Amino acid sequence: MPDMFDLYELQNNGQGMILNMMNVLLIGGNGFLGTHLQKYLVEKKEYNIFIIDINNSDYITPNIVFLSNTVNDLDYRCNSISIDIAVVLVHIKAENTANEVTININYCELVLQKLNNAGIKKVIYFSSGGRVYGNYAQAIQEHFPMRPICTYGITKLMVETYIERYCQVNQLDYLIVRPGNPYGSGQNVIGTQGLVSITLWNILRYNTAEIWGNGSEIRDYVYISDFCNAIELLLKSNKWNEKYNIGSGNSITTNHVLQCIKNITDLKFNVIYKYCKTPEIASNILDITKLNKNTGYTPYVTLQEGILSTYRFLLKQYKSEIPYNKLDNNSIWKDFAATIGVRRVN
Repeated sequence: MPDMFDLYELQNNGQGMILNMMNVLLIGGNGFLGTHLQKYLVEKKEYNIFIIDINNSDYITPNIVFLSNTVNDLDYRCNSISIDIAVVLVHIKAENTANEVTININYCELVLQKLNNAGIKKVIYFSSGGRVYGNYAQAIQEHFPMRPICTYGITKLMVETYIERYCQVNQLDYLIVRPGNPYGSGQNVIGTQGLVSITLWNILRYNTAEIWGNGSEIRDYVYISDFCNAIELLLKSNKWNEKYNIGSGNSITTNHVLQCIKNITDLKFNVIYKYCKTPEIASNILDITKLNKNTGYTPYVTLQEGILSTYRFLLKQYKSEIPYNKLDNNSIWKDFAATIGVRRVN
């Protein structure tokens, strides 16, 4: 991946960066969402992507430039680049709610100041549709009252409020997107977020699915390609100073996800239901009518298709860590057996 000092050469010799494309800056662009968004946009051949992230990326293409590991020099790095839109994907965790809110507000303030200094007047912030609303039995529209019950949700809502106010005062355009539960290939399999990927991995490696709650929790799961499609539609929509839910619009319980995994993979596994000490959201379904009306967004990938795609990715990516005898009679595994090597894990 080229760094910023290669940019001028790329532009001058006519290779790589194309000057009449939309220039998009991804802040925190090398995580699960950001990496998929990079690939999705670059494959459209209409975007140049610039990245600021603490981690470098393994995805190499002339249309992606890694600018820096920090936002502290964002204005300097972007001074000679005409960035059209900045996308902020960063969330910083802390040991308690007060600290997490303070740290993220301060970070957001720094980012907005740097963007403003660099003349970048359009910003998209990734909030959380799964956490800022709290519990609602019906599909949630963007104007519903916010009732977050966890630190993450409270922090996201506070940052949303700060961004909206800062942009109004400083004449910046903003979009706040509220994703449901995005999932797909490349999601962290040992983290705390990402039911589909984590559960598939635990089943493959340990024959067990651990579930917080009783499995009746309702969520809105959106496959990563549908999520990226929604973001691109918003980039093109030119409808600013709005908030949008991004999801599938479908009501899906945890137990239904488990049943789909069982049906698709044909794997046998134990399910352990764990008691939640902290309050858990019982129901969270996103109404995506506004996004559909303003951009034409429609999710295409079904839960079954998304689980199958994620499962195939895990089989290939972690083939050396999966007990071979676990998959001896698995039909999906046999599709891969002829093309990838496997080391038995005892």
